[in-house]
Amino acid sequence: MKAIYHLKPSELTYDFVDKLKQLHGNLTINIIIQDTEETQDETEFLLRHSDNRAKLLTGLNSQDWVEVDLATIEKNANSL
Repeated sequence: MKAIYHLKPSELTYDFVDKLKQLHGNLTINIIIQDTEETQDETEFLLRHSDNRAKLLTGLNSQDWVEVDLATIEKNANSL
């Protein structure tokens, strides 16, 4: 079983990630970041880290959303 969250990039905060960890423990958590005209600036903020950029751009080239796992976000969080 895994948890999936649909978010705008601005909703992906450190506090939110901490609450997800408390709520789900070791459960696999996927974050689906919705890329629309309204969230483009927010998405560009997430794309500043090269690891995030590669993952997000691959997904966004094929659809209007992308899944990013919580471990990847945590690994790159300090660089944002």
